[in-house]
Amino acid sequence: MLTKKTDIAESTIAAIATPIGTGGIGIIRISGDRALGVACHIFRPTSVRFSKLFFLCQKEKIPSHRLFHGHIIQPDGGEVVDEVMLVVMKAPCSYTREDVVEIQSHSGFGVLNTIMFLVLEQNVRIAEPGEFTKRAFLNGRIDLTQAEAIIDLINARSGLSAHAAARQLTNGLHQYLSPIKTALLNILCRMEAYIDFPDDVDADVDPHLCLIEDTVVKPVRYLLEQYQAFSHFREGLRVTIIGRPNVGKSSLMNLLLRRDRAIVTEIPGTTRDSIEDGLFIQDIQVLLVDTAGLHDAWDPVEQKGIERTYQQIDQADLVIFVTDALHAFDSEDIHLLQDIRRKPSLVVVNKVDLIPEEHVLRTQVQYDSLPMIAISVLQKINTDNLTEWLYRHIRSSGMARRSIDVIPNIRHKQSLERMLSSLENAKTGLQAGMTIDGIVVDLREALHALGEISGERYDEEIISRIFESFCIGK
Repeated sequence: MLTKKTDIAESTIAAIATPIGTGGIGIIRISGDRALGVACHIFRPTSVRFSKLFFLCQKEKIPSHRLFHGHIIQPDGGEVVDEVMLVVMKAPCSYTREDVVEIQSHSGFGVLNTIMFLVLEQNVRIAEPGEFTKRAFLNGRIDLTQAEAIIDLINARSGLSAHAAARQLTNGLHQYLSPIKTALLNILCRMEAYIDFPDDVDADVDPHLCLIEDTVVKPVRYLLEQYQAFSHFREGLRVTIIGRPNVGKSSLMNLLLRRDRAIVTEIPGTTRDSIEDGLFIQDIQVLLVDTAGLHDAWDPVEQKGIERTYQQIDQADLVIFVTDALHAFDSEDIHLLQDIRRKPSLVVVNKVDLIPEEHVLRTQVQYDSLPMIAISVLQKINTDNLTEWLYRHIRSSGMARRSIDVIPNIRHKQSLERMLSSLENAKTGLQAGMTIDGIVVDLREALHALGEISGERYDEEIISRIFESFCIGK
């Protein structure tokens, strides 16, 4: 475990920061002490006013945060490579807190690689994945939670997940961790003062217990609850489709996906394993899960499939219970519905084309405590508004609310759990009359776990793993 570094390698790095293709603009990003020198060597501004500054490489006189029009040239012969816009951002007011230059050229494999080659010739190396953001972290511009929010924002596949990542990036988690850290340090200072000056400092246990519980334990529990409630924003809302065999679960999945993802036959028990696929319902990312039909099975393979169905129910954020209109809400259905009452649930009555409409209405009344819709997937009855119906009930349930304080990720969750365990040990020790120096050990372990979240203390392997998930150029 290391404390956060204040210095990093002095090498200058560069990377193509945009996808190479036939787009209009491609960007090459350069960061480090040689960034401005590289620009002076291969860039010629159109403006006569700035030409001399770049030609003589008068770095201190080149304006920062300025967009310059000009051309990238071959240093040896002066041949023009491309017409570009060049951005200069001097340290410390840049993404990495180093000198940064960005070259905005035309996109395309040939031109971007030619410019990149000219850059690398100037004692510059290719950046590793996520190295620009890693430098921003190591130079103190962002903490580790904000670095993770950047990759979440890049990978966000819905407006809601992007919103959550943007809140994290603008100190979402930091604003919760900072007062927790302050409170924990204050408690530690009081206890350590008592160890050093026992005659001058009050060591009453009750105030310490109240302080630990109210100012540290409760906020940590809140963050863990946020993870449990909203971690689905990263993977998508898990919507699991269940029901008896041959009621139309796979047909419903194909209908929602608008393609044949699951095999559909008239033979009961066709689906023997879980099938997953994703879609967007307006701004909500959904992970649909089709499951094996629930019934009394003797076949070992079917039994295994049913076992997995119950596992999927446990993991689900929302359950869609599918039944058919001919046998809706018989004793078997009622039993299955009782099993899923602990989960937010919707009911889809399929195959309404097989019975009179008035019977459908009576069927819907029999279990009216759950949101319900009667459809026919085969005959496309009431299916036009099915996704709107599903979206409306997801929204009304609060599972996809727009206002979210913060969503810890799995790494944060694990550190918070270690922190909570150490805090509980400290509380138990205080109640049992343990010596103050023993309590301080537990509180310091809690403080270390907190530092792992923000990156004040970190393991090199963890840091490498986080930034390796970034693309090159970010």
